[in-house]
Amino acid sequence: MVDSKRCQSGFTLLEVLITIGILGVLVSVAVPNVWGMKDTAEVAAANNEVDNVRTAALAYYSANSDWPDNTAEPGFAPFLSGELRAVYSVGDNGTIEGADTTSVPNPWPATMVYDAAAEQWEKAP
Repeated sequence: MVDSKRCQSGFTLLEVLITIGILGVLVSVAVPNVWGMKDTAEVAAANNEVDNVRTAALAYYSANSDWPDNTAEPGFAPFLSGELRAVYSVGDNGTIEGADTTSVPNPWPATMVYDAAAEQWEKAP
């Protein structure tokens, strides 16, 4: 005798479509929030580099009683920690007056600009 009831396993089409819809909504919410995080992280890293240069310039001044002209000056490297992604100009009072990314092997992206008045990197407008 043949049993008219079959044992079915798997998902129905409706269940699969609902799951795809939920995943689509989650992705549409998450992706825009994560997408801009790389730029934000690079700006934060660049500003940490400026803080490193500021501290190194102060240490250089303490050792030499004079401010360095820029971070490429001979004798400045021992005061730094890590590799710089720009050459920074240092003013007479220890302020970081500018940043040049053309002469370094791994520069900051062109989507960022250095604001000398605020002494920090920002996303380009």
